[in-house]
Amino acid sequence: MPSPPKSPTIGIRYISDAVKSDHRLLERLYAKLTSSSSPTTPSNTTTATSLDHQRALCRRLAWELGRHLVAVELFIFPGTAHRAKQGNAAARERQRDMAQLRGELRALSAAAAADPAEDEARLTTAVGELGEHLLRRHIRDVERVDLVNIENVLSAQESEDLARDFERTVYFIPHGVREDDGEEDGFGVKAPYSSVEGLLDASPGELRAAMKKFPEE
Repeated sequence: MPSPPKSPTIGIRYISDAVKSDHRLLERLYAKLTSSSSPTTPSNTTTATSLDHQRALCRRLAWELGRHLVAVELFIFPGTAHRAKQGNAAARERQRDMAQLRGELRALSAAAAADPAEDEARLTTAVGELGEHLLRRHIRDVERVDLVNIENVLSAQESEDLARDFERTVYFIPHGVREDDGEEDGFGVKAPYSSVEGLLDASPGELRAAMKKFPEE
């Protein structure tokens, strides 16, 4: 079976490493996006080409974050919803945070699909709100609390196995989204969802069923 195309987590051993690798990728993409939309960008580069590049960055960030969120909810927070119903305050807070981040992601995805030349303010707002939550809350809380907790209860082998499953969620990203995936079609794996919204709307059972069709190695 083929390996995930251009996976940023190839060779990683533990689930915490896999999640942190995702976080570093998201931070890099966000930095590129905010840099590309900076008002210090020379005016002669503010053309259809630069707008297309900005839209492509938005689209990739939306897909990478969408994949990351469903992976976290499948493999890091499997009991969050259940604990929230039982009254666990920390679980309720985490559930609210994830719901907020999903909402901000939907806004970014919608802004990326619109014409940035006609609705630049909408895109700028979506990017700003996402970055505020993504960089200051989600990444911080997951790395400082959740990953520490999960590694404390997993054996080395369990952590490796979980990281392998986490990595396989790369196949949720459609061909052509990644900037360096020119050979991706050779893997013969079609992404099961055609939009970020479709991925976010899928139930855990639907996501797991889709993953059964993904390559194991």
